Amino acid sequence: MMSVVIELVRLGLLPKEAYIECLCKFVYKQEIDVKTCETLLTLIKAWDINEKHGFNEDESLQSAYADILQNYLYPQLTLITGNVEAELPNHFNNFHAIEGLKISADARSSSCKGTPLNTPSLTKLNCKYEPQSCEVLAPKVVELIKVVVEKVISHGGNVSVESVGSSDLILPVLKIKSVIKQIFDLIGENLLQCDSKSFGKNYQYRVKFVSLIFTNFVNGSDFLCMNNLQLKEYVMNVIGVALAMIQSSHDLDVTALLLNLIIRPFLETFMENELVINRLWGIVCNFHIVDDGFVKEEVNATGYLILCFMADYIFDSETFSNIRNDDRFYVIIQFGLIHPDSLSRKISQFILKRAVDVCLSCQSVHITCSYFFWDNSHKLELKNTWNDFFLLLETLEEKQSHVVRPVLDKLDKFIGTTSSKLIHVAWMLTVFKRIFDHDNKSIKFWGVMKLLKLKLCEFSVAKGVLGFVNSILITVLSDYSLYNQEINFSQPIVNLLPSVGEEYGNFLTNMILDMDSGCVEYFMLSVLENTFDGRNWGGIPLLYIMRGLAVIPSTHSWNYDIVKKALVKFEGCLSTQEVSIRSASQCAFIRAIVKHMSLETSLIQLCSIVRHFRRKESWCRGTVIWEVLIESLDKFKGESGRSCGVSAIESILRESLGCNMARDFVDPPEDVALAVCLHLDKSVNVDGSIDVTDSGHNFWHPVHTFLSDCHQRPYIDHQKFMWVLKLLINILEIYIDTVEDSRNKNVIGICFSQMHDHFSCVMQSFLINFRNFGSALDTEIMSLYLSLFGHLAQTTAFSQIVKCQFAEMLILCQKVMSDKSDFKIFFGITLLEFMWCHYFDESTTNIKQEITKFTISEVLCKVEEITGRRQIEGNTNTTSAAKLQLEVTRSCWSCVEYLIVKTSLWESGELLNLRQDVETKTLSILLEGIAVAGRVNVLSVFRTCIELAQIIIEAYMWQDVVELLWKSSSEFKKCCDLYRSLMQCFSDLLFHHSILTKPEYADTIEKISQNLLVAAEGVQGIANHMARSLVLSLYKVKKEGLFFSTDGDCSASLIISEKVINLVLILARFGTVHRKQQKIIRDTITYIKSCPDMYSTSVLVEPTESDQQVRAVVLRFFLSLDKCNQEDRAVAVVVYKHLKQQYSQCIGDRRDFANSQKHRYKSRLLQVLMILLPLLSQEESCDALEWLCEGLIKNHQQPSVRYMQEWGVSLIIIHFPEFFCIFDKHLKQGTKERVGCVGSFLASLTHVACTSEDQHLLRQSIECVLPWCMAQHFNTRLYAQVSLRKIWQHCENKNITELLNEFRSVQHCLQFVAEQGNAMRNTLNMLNDFYFKVFHPLQHYTLQTILYDLPCLSMLSDDEWLAVESLLNVMDTSVLPVKSILPLYNEDKVLAESVPAPWVIKAVGEISPVDEQEVMENHRSNVQKKMTPWKSMMPELSSSLGLPNQKFSSQRRGSLIIVASLIDKTPNLGGLCRTCEVFSVKEYVVPSLAIQEDHNFNSLSLTAQQWVPMKEVKPEDLPRYLRELQREGYTLVAAEQTANSKLLSEYEFPERTVVILGNEREGIPCDLLQLLDVCVEIPQSGIIRSLNVHVSGALFVWEYTRQHLQKLVKR
Repeated sequence: MMSVVIELVRLGLLPKEAYIECLCKFVYKQEIDVKTCETLLTLIKAWDINEKHGFNEDESLQSAYADILQNYLYPQLTLITGNVEAELPNHFNNFHAIEGLKISADARSSSCKGTPLNTPSLTKLNCKYEPQSCEVLAPKVVELIKVVVEKVISHGGNVSVESVGSSDLILPVLKIKSVIKQIFDLIGENLLQCDSKSFGKNYQYRVKFVSLIFTNFVNGSDFLCMNNLQLKEYVMNVIGVALAMIQSSHDLDVTALLLNLIIRPFLETFMENELVINRLWGIVCNFHIVDDGFVKEEVNATGYLILCFMADYIFDSETFSNIRNDDRFYVIIQFGLIHPDSLSRKISQFILKRAVDVCLSCQSVHITCSYFFWDNSHKLELKNTWNDFFLLLETLEEKQSHVVRPVLDKLDKFIGTTSSKLIHVAWMLTVFKRIFDHDNKSIKFWGVMKLLKLKLCEFSVAKGVLGFVNSILITVLSDYSLYNQEINFSQPIVNLLPSVGEEYGNFLTNMILDMDSGCVEYFMLSVLENTFDGRNWGGIPLLYIMRGLAVIPSTHSWNYDIVKKALVKFEGCLSTQEVSIRSASQCAFIRAIVKHMSLETSLIQLCSIVRHFRRKESWCRGTVIWEVLIESLDKFKGESGRSCGVSAIESILRESLGCNMARDFVDPPEDVALAVCLHLDKSVNVDGSIDVTDSGHNFWHPVHTFLSDCHQRPYIDHQKFMWVLKLLINILEIYIDTVEDSRNKNVIGICFSQMHDHFSCVMQSFLINFRNFGSALDTEIMSLYLSLFGHLAQTTAFSQIVKCQFAEMLILCQKVMSDKSDFKIFFGITLLEFMWCHYFDESTTNIKQEITKFTISEVLCKVEEITGRRQIEGNTNTTSAAKLQLEVTRSCWSCVEYLIVKTSLWESGELLNLRQDVETKTLSILLEGIAVAGRVNVLSVFRTCIELAQIIIEAYMWQDVVELLWKSSSEFKKCCDLYRSLMQCFSDLLFHHSILTKPEYADTIEKISQNLLVAAEGVQGIANHMARSLVLSLYKVKKEGLFFSTDGDCSASLIISEKVINLVLILARFGTVHRKQQKIIRDTITYIKSCPDMYSTSVLVEPTESDQQVRAVVLRFFLSLDKCNQEDRAVAVVVYKHLKQQYSQCIGDRRDFANSQKHRYKSRLLQVLMILLPLLSQEESCDALEWLCEGLIKNHQQPSVRYMQEWGVSLIIIHFPEFFCIFDKHLKQGTKERVGCVGSFLASLTHVACTSEDQHLLRQSIECVLPWCMAQHFNTRLYAQVSLRKIWQHCENKNITELLNEFRSVQHCLQFVAEQGNAMRNTLNMLNDFYFKVFHPLQHYTLQTILYDLPCLSMLSDDEWLAVESLLNVMDTSVLPVKSILPLYNEDKVLAESVPAPWVIKAVGEISPVDEQEVMENHRSNVQKKMTPWKSMMPELSSSLGLPNQKFSSQRRGSLIIVASLIDKTPNLGGLCRTCEVFSVKEYVVPSLAIQEDHNFNSLSLTAQQWVPMKEVKPEDLPRYLRELQREGYTLVAAEQTANSKLLSEYEFPERTVVILGNEREGIPCDLLQLLDVCVEIPQSGIIRSLNVHVSGALFVWEYTRQHLQKLVKR
């Protein structure tokens, strides 16, 4: 029906009244859908076209349109907008027309009737259609509204609404304006209601939907005609809402939608962008907190998306010079260039490239600020510099080191430009930050070293530099991998400071030397605060950071409060570190504090800081750190300006003892004790004498006064008394724990010379008060008393004060323990333990018997009763009571341990009977004690088991005890130090020498040993204890002659189980392949040991027990075997047989990787064989020769294994020349099985011949080598020529004329080879190998060669290099002597000065120095250059937003269309897509867009489909599509060979060209060829007459591009 009406309107046959009637009836009765909207649009436009209707003068039609808008279209838009919170559609980007989507008339009328003009509540609208209808209807309804509005306001022309007054003519216009206001209010309200929490995953879709409605309204010329309605105010309300959403949203997609669908259309329509852009800039600034030229915090990650949007405006004119000249703008860009998000980095590059391009091409726009400045007089230099900058940044996005590393050389040139002040230093630091963030460790290391070697001091005053050093550099230096030692195999140097650690100190020194004092103080405070800003430091980086602060010049810029805060965080970093590294870190930090603490620091403040460090790991008396502290005392004057002398300490003591401790602040006694000790040691003169006037006689007066007659004052201040006890205890602890008292040892005696009587008073106070101890609260004062007395007992001057009271203590103890009170018993046991520890050894026999009997009756017999209590009678479970219970449990078992240990030497009389009684009673409680042992007493229980080991074995309890001990120890695995001590005791019992001679326990030993080895992989030291216990027990068994029975047949009468022998060899090859971090830890510990003047670690911390020590202990056992002892030789034979078995388990089908676990096992076992060789008889030597030769044949070994095998073969033949025939037999066999083994046999033969003067042997050698000089295999031929040359030279040196004459022709052959260029070069290279040049199989048959030199020269990992000194120091020779005939050291240094052979370097996968230099030179001459112009970055930055009509999607496209609809192979389509994108093809036509989901397509296109416009045209639709292109003026070019085809090299492509590519097999069909304008073929000269279609298409695209580029250049 409506089609008839439309036709009547077009013909002008429908009157106006009828038109209005039809229009209204259609609107109010028809269901709304896409078709309805299109019909209305057609009808309205048809009426408008007919000029004979005087529309502009018709007010009735204008009112009708206004009513339709108000009562029909606006309610529909409201309904649509309010119903988009439904489920997210799959393809909501398509706004194509979809037929059949309707809104029912009921739903329409219910939403329209009675609807007020204000925006309706969205929740009250009733939706009866799917979300897809919203997508389709919305743009149609908006288009219809805009047409209607245009018709209504066109009557008024350009007259303003306000100027018309109340004329009836303007009423429809006012109605229209009101509706438009409601529409924009509706948009704004819908945006405000958009909430990610409310709409969930539909949040982005809803924002996009509402924003598109706004875009459709304001876009286009039809909206401009609405300007006379003064709609800007309404639009600005929406803009305000959008800006608020941008500021609050953290969603990149939502921000992009708001910018592109609301802000951009507004700016393009109203052309008023200053206010909005400045508002956006304010938002960006709020997102980034900038301080000191550096972004400290990024609040919102969407800022860079906003900047990308702003870039279109801020570089166009001077309007936004305030932004592009703002320092913050470039600081934010710099932060973006180093941003973790790749999109933010790309956006920042895009903006910066635009800024540079503006400076290069535009003279009217100027950019001048602190961070970006431009000097046109250096325009070319600046252009090249910025090009290098962008090249560096874009190359650093690559992952491959070989791509990145050559480009980094351009950084030197960039640094030079920075130094000349043409570019700000911050851009250089930006490049360094990107290098630091690179995934490749070598690139990162290179960047760190490059920066540390720069003299940044010349830029230190520039903005951002100090911030970079204090934050970025500190962060990157926390990576432990930077501190890996670089091993130089040509000159192995250990104990070397890592280059990063060394350069950091130099870097800081250069920084502060060129700063003024104010900058230095600020810089040093920043370094300290940023170092300890809460980051979790690893031990190794922390050590070298502290070292850097310790070696720089003094600055005295740290105040007490800052250091205290840093110390709290420093202590948190120490908890999980290896003890040696932890110790060194503390030493370095103390040195740094002494250097940089403010001179106004007081003595007590300094001591308070130092005391935070662990004394036994850093500042023990007698260490270098202690001396540093003493030397620094004169520097610190305190706030009063006085030096730290006697008066200062006396004042501290007087104030502490004169105040109310319950109310006033009192200096901790530990701090005061340290101050006293430092001052006393400072009073010692250089000659060792003591300055009496300043040694403590004066400042002790307050303490003397307080302690005087303290035992007679029942109401003495309890807190002050405990404070004084703690003070004295800490002073005594510091002096007793002296490492090496280089000062006068009488300092402590002189210090306390007037304290003798006062100590006696304290003792009397204890004896009086001890009787009254009866509660858990007395535990602390009891422990203080005993701690003080224990320390006094260890001093020469005051030991008698305590010892003379021991008898009374014993009586007191007996009386107290006779009381049935639990507290009395507990305190008595604690005192009894004290007497066992300090009194028993010096007491008389009668007293010893008395103490022993008392301990047996009151402790040993009641251990289970005492330790089994869970609650103290008459006391609640308080913390003090629980602590006392644990302490008593420990004391009980400690008394039992003392009882066993100290009575073990009793051998006669009543003492012996007591000893037996002790053993019997202890055995009766032992199993129960093990089962219930806790952390406080488990070590005493284990030690007791060791002391009773022999009795346990004799009582047949060994297996039960061992299994129970193992089970009990598993509970303490997390306590590494305790667990390690437990395993030491356990190993001693497990490998007790008496047990090793009992084969029936071999299975138990083997089973538990396997578990021990597993535990040893996680806890260092366990394997070392195993090895020591086992080796010492074996040596004791061997020494007592119990290895074999006495029947004379050693091989058959082995008493020691073979499983034990296997365990010995397992320990001989013990050691896993450490992770890189573990290797760095080991290297760091080695460095620490090499610096005793820097760190106290070497004298305070026990050396870390490494896997290398385990092997060293076992090797010491093998070295204890004496060749002159028959039983020792028999032991060597047994070990050799088991060695072969274990070696066979390491052999696989493939060659081992260098330094793999199997490779190391083989090397370690062969080292054992080389040590055992002198002990083997002729028979076993023959067997060893057979075995080694078979190894050379069957396996292609790593260099270290191969060297050992070849050397072993040489040694056996040298000692037993009669075995030459066996060697020759295996050589012939090897040629059949593996020709590659011939080189090894010839190397062995060379060493044999060159150590002999036997003409027969030399003749055999020459005859054996000669045939191989003509071998086909190059390597074999080379080895043969080298071998022959060496043997011939040996004959000449020994003047063996008979052989020289006999084989005279050989000399001519050698001379001929020497003249053959490359052959001679290869031979000389081999002759320069240490193995042929300087190595002597007999002279270098030493432990040094076996264990150190050869592993080094074969490029084994450096943790396999076992120094002879380490081998000898691992155990005292008095305990385990060295009886091997092998020399320890080489007589010369030729091997130590040699370098690995080139083939060895290649074998382990390294690059030789020569090859590496050649590679780097090639890289520097030609580097990959991957730079993207900023204009080319536009589509990439905006493609992910999913927006219609992308601004840059077609700007850079040419006019070439590639038609590939006939191609059916997906890889060809993918490759062509990539080619089309690279050369900016306008359109790429494919048979189906579904190919974009195909993996084969994507693997070749590499996301090119995201940037190139693609269109689907099926083959059957191709003729119609091509005709349309012809009508548009395109020339159709076929890539086909025909009779009339033209050559590609001769054809000139028109600008508007379509290239049609044929099918892979059939080409272009004949019927299609008739439609085309021209056929072009590629000239060919080969036999095959066709190219791959992808290649053909690429050639056509390139030729088109080349021609039009040339035309552009000519223009």
